Parts: sequence; C-alpha cells; structure tokens
Amino acid sequence: MKQKTLYTCEICHTDYADKLTAQRCEKNHKQKLKIKDARYLSLSQDKSGLPVSVTIETEDGKTATYKR
Repeated sequence: MKQKTLYTCEICHTDYADKLTAQRCEKNHKQKLKIKDARYLSLSQDKSGLPVSVTIETEDGKTATYKR
C-alpha cells in the first residue's frame, strides 16, 4: 500500500501534493479586508435586508465590488 501526503490551504481548502505550493496559496489570499461600501434596495424591492453589492478594500488600497 502507498501512502499519499496532501497539503491543504487553510483558507480555500484546496489540496496540493507540494507543501510549498500550498503555502503560496495561503499567502496569496487577502485576509485583512475592510468593507468600504454596501448598496441596498428599498424594503419594497428586497425584504431580505441584505446588500445587493459590497465594495471591499485590501490593506494596500485596492478595491473590488461583489454583487449578488
């Protein structure tokens, strides 16, 4: 029987055969994010109360907007 060793990124849970690749994956994920803006719809349009888009900012000032 052969034994296989896998290394798992603790952020995205992807398995890698190589430890260095798994470490690079973990370091690549942005962790310290700030919510800069959130856009909502009125109660008559959306009763969930959740935002329809969220803009986040990374530590180095880059932003990204996510929409549902």
